[in-house]
Amino acid sequence: MNKNDSNQELNLDRLRREIRDTDTEILRLAARRMNLCREVGAFKKKNHLPVKDFKVEKVIIEKGRQQAKKHGIFPELAESLLKTLINFSVEAQDQLIRSREKDTEAAAQKILVIGGGGLMGTWFCQFFDSLGYLVTIVDRQKPQNCGYPFHSALTEKALEADFIVVATPLSQTAEIMNELISKKPKGIVIDICSLKTPLLEVLERAKKEGVRTVSIHPMFGPEVEMLSGRNIILCEDNNEDDLRIVESIFRETSAKIIILPLASHDPLMSYILGSAHLVNLLFASVMAKSKMSFSTLKEVAGTTFQNQIAVTRNVVNENQDLYYEIQHHNSYTKALFDSMESAMKTYKDALASSDRNTFKAEMAAAKQYFRQDTTE
Repeated sequence: MNKNDSNQELNLDRLRREIRDTDTEILRLAARRMNLCREVGAFKKKNHLPVKDFKVEKVIIEKGRQQAKKHGIFPELAESLLKTLINFSVEAQDQLIRSREKDTEAAAQKILVIGGGGLMGTWFCQFFDSLGYLVTIVDRQKPQNCGYPFHSALTEKALEADFIVVATPLSQTAEIMNELISKKPKGIVIDICSLKTPLLEVLERAKKEGVRTVSIHPMFGPEVEMLSGRNIILCEDNNEDDLRIVESIFRETSAKIIILPLASHDPLMSYILGSAHLVNLLFASVMAKSKMSFSTLKEVAGTTFQNQIAVTRNVVNENQDLYYEIQHHNSYTKALFDSMESAMKTYKDALASSDRNTFKAEMAAAKQYFRQDTTE
């Protein structure tokens, strides 16, 4: 190795050391920020303030983008870093606020989770436990490593709960809720189904028989650990007071609460869940039936394809029965299929007839639709 090469290698080593030192400093500053956020969380807890402040978050990100330009770095990098820091800071505050003393009012309240051995049932058990509620599970089989009182049937003692969460598959929920109605529980019955149309009859029966019910829909799966940036839908239908009681539970977290009329839920879900699932399932089926190996396609893929397969992989690895039920039980699915077939035909006919203008017009209309997004 000549002297010139030796000097270059020494210089590279120095630069790498400086990068490692800079990384250490970044982490030190991140730790300082987290500690400061915990102090903010303690103040919010003491003064009963909400964890999430979307106006403050927006100001922080906008200021960060401006500072990034001054320092000669990508504004997108600053925004990404700040969003990550905000999410973890909110989670730290979330945990602090949820850590109530056992002598509080919430600690005395009881939660029964029917289907508590399932994935979402387990999530709700852990969620309510973290809030200080007393959790009991009802399920066909006792979950492994179950840390909560367990019942294999709806006993009188189990039905003394202040809240009963029905976290069962959609195909079983109406039957279970009918059983609950016949037993007249004193607490609020909360269903978490992805669709509400299959429950309309049983919800109406509950209303007539004086059983308190609230329909909610967590717009996330059981793998979620942070509620920051996550949506929880509450459906307006029955007693307004009961809706507000359930709302108050989630208001203590960093989740975004969205209140919808019950009748609006399933039409929205036909697009938010139905169309998104279906597009990815169709894409996956086309790929699976092609004569191209996935490894070959991935190796030569561009950005669009890589982004698509990242989403599609998540979809095809989800619960197959749940995805079937979301499509099968939504009365708006047929209209969705008709709309998709119409759009496919427009593009197909435009290409078959070399109609560039129609093809471009269809794209332009879609582009105009997405311009309605004022958050970007």
